[in-house]
Amino acid sequence: MAHRGAITVRHIERRFAIRVRIRIPPGGLGTRLDGLVRWLDRRLGVTGYQIWPDQHHPIEPQSTSIYLDDADAVPLMLREFGLELVADAALDVHPGGGRPSAPKPPWEN
Repeated sequence: MAHRGAITVRHIERRFAIRVRIRIPPGGLGTRLDGLVRWLDRRLGVTGYQIWPDQHHPIEPQSTSIYLDDADAVPLMLREFGLELVADAALDVHPGGGRPSAPKPPWEN
């Protein structure tokens, strides 16, 4: 049986075209998180994004992912809230909506 969190993440990754992985500062996001959620709600609507913690990420355990479809919102969000991207695969973009489940091997192309 698959772990419920893994199922949820797969669902989120299929739903949204962009994943922005941000670093959580040592003291946490504090009140910035409330402001970020309000900003995302206004800009994208309550169903236009998803925030998911990356608590088991091997390289950067103090990070979280924000999934969305509006690429124009990303630089505005980072600047407005002073967020820092995590170095590895911090911004994944999959045009056409939704993230692919797995790349095809070269011999199937």
